[in-house]
Amino acid sequence: MIRQEYKEQLQEHREGNPGWGSSAIRNAGDHIVRYLNKHESIVSVLDYGCGNGVLADWVQARVDRQLEWYEYDPSVPGKDQLPDSGPGDLFDLIISVDVLEHVEPGSIEATLEWIADNAVRQFHHIDCNETKDRLPDGRDVHLLVRPPDWWDKMLVGRGFTRMYRADIHQRKRGRYPRTSCTFILER
Repeated sequence: MIRQEYKEQLQEHREGNPGWGSSAIRNAGDHIVRYLNKHESIVSVLDYGCGNGVLADWVQARVDRQLEWYEYDPSVPGKDQLPDSGPGDLFDLIISVDVLEHVEPGSIEATLEWIADNAVRQFHHIDCNETKDRLPDGRDVHLLVRPPDWWDKMLVGRGFTRMYRADIHQRKRGRYPRTSCTFILER
């Protein structure tokens, strides 16, 4: 699903930006904890695009049970291979926080299909804006800058129903308005 050339761009970008990939707690942590505590049947979780991996310990300290936590991020050596769940083995929940906007446009369909094939539930938080952050080749790190309605059409279906959607419009330090959206999908 990810081209080697793009994977190398992400890894090089991460090397120069050690804090990159640590926004999950701030952007969705409390919401994820509430969701997990409401759904006690969720045991296995894949953090798809885990970045620095800060979410795992933070969430585990706040839920009322031990979770089987898996991590994938193509820009992090050692976490850069998708878990092999095997046919019929599904994660109870796949989380992606500030991740899908980084997927190459030609790979978004395959990425969403892989997630759908391997998840019982999905939680996505997506940043819908361009950034000042650039990959080594000069492209914006957000390759898929699309509005929430576009993401809604891409996510809903594939055997899932949208259970929750929130669009968040905020202004940061006088910059242009920013939009993000959060989706929860269930079978």
